[in-house]
Amino acid sequence: MPREWDFYITRIDGAIASVLVDLGAHGSAPRSDRPVLARLRIELLSPTPQGFPGEAESQTLTEMEVTIERELTEGGTTYVGRCSSGGRRDLFYYLAEADSWQGRVTEILKAFPDYEAQIDVRDDPEWQFYFGSLFPGPSELQQIRSRHVCDTLRNHGDKLTQPREIEHKAYFPEASHRDSFVTAVEELGYTIQSSSPAIDAEHFAVHFTHQDVPTHSKIEQVVTRLCRLAEEHRGAYDGWGCAIVK
Repeated sequence: MPREWDFYITRIDGAIASVLVDLGAHGSAPRSDRPVLARLRIELLSPTPQGFPGEAESQTLTEMEVTIERELTEGGTTYVGRCSSGGRRDLFYYLAEADSWQGRVTEILKAFPDYEAQIDVRDDPEWQFYFGSLFPGPSELQQIRSRHVCDTLRNHGDKLTQPREIEHKAYFPEASHRDSFVTAVEELGYTIQSSSPAIDAEHFAVHFTHQDVPTHSKIEQVVTRLCRLAEEHRGAYDGWGCAIVK
């Protein structure tokens, strides 16, 4: 499967975390030839107040990641993601076998003597960690998609400074769930444009709008709230869109 790297921001144990994940691995996971999960934990030398690596240290860490992947990918190692939080960076790999992996990584890390590293290896044939902890949930997926929409708007000459109508959609398994959601979003100031069964006739859809400037910071807050609200009403928020304004 092709690699499809993307990132999202979340919280882990109360601390802000930045997660980079290969979304493309989802299509072939779990892989029977990679049944072992390895975590390489790196203690940062100069973390920012948010617990992330600074610009200079990020370059060194990227060099480390690239070196490990280059040296070990052909030897039964698949790099699937990383998490930066709380002054450390965790790198995650799925392995063909664990016997020699720790020794090989330890040898590679000799090129980075300033860093303390901890290696943990465990069986995970169903890739439960990838699906349950690395792969983004519904809210995080919408965060990624929102960033892509904003990037597309900017690439078409939109400076994202002008308010415009922003369209949203959500789907629900029962009409009653949709109707209670409609009441909730109307109370928040949204305008309902349509409310009907979805194309597959198995879910009930609602199309609603509001006026705003679609900067990423603003729309991320909107999307996070709508995702949670849809889940509270047993449905799913399906994203947003708007016209290009130049």
